[in-house]
Amino acid sequence: MQVEENLPLGPMTTFCIGGPARFFCRVRNVEELTQSLDFSKSRNLEILLLGEGSNVLVSDAGFDGLVIKIELSGVEQKDGALIAGAGENWDALVERAVRDGDRKLIRHPRHRGCRACAKHRRVRERG
Repeated sequence: MQVEENLPLGPMTTFCIGGPARFFCRVRNVEELTQSLDFSKSRNLEILLLGEGSNVLVSDAGFDGLVIKIELSGVEQKDGALIAGAGENWDALVERAVRDGDRKLIRHPRHRGCRACAKHRRVRERG
């Protein structure tokens, strides 16, 4: 896991605004995620989890903590459901599900992205 300092966050959000992250890292697997959490804990840093940058507004002052960009990838089928890594592109996942005729998508129950939830409901309803 590589930690960068003072990385501008604006280009990583759909609104393209916001100051720098004091610390920033990308995680591509569970081991890197664990390392990033250990890093933040050892320095008593606040954490901001960042996906594709939608529904996020970052202050011009930036974020005085660790921003963890989630890039966990991979999609598998299990018991008739698709299980996707947190870094998978939602639109591409829905397209795959529709194309392949999959009837269930498994997502984290705490996901609050309105656009994604609406698509999830539509896929289930049309399933």
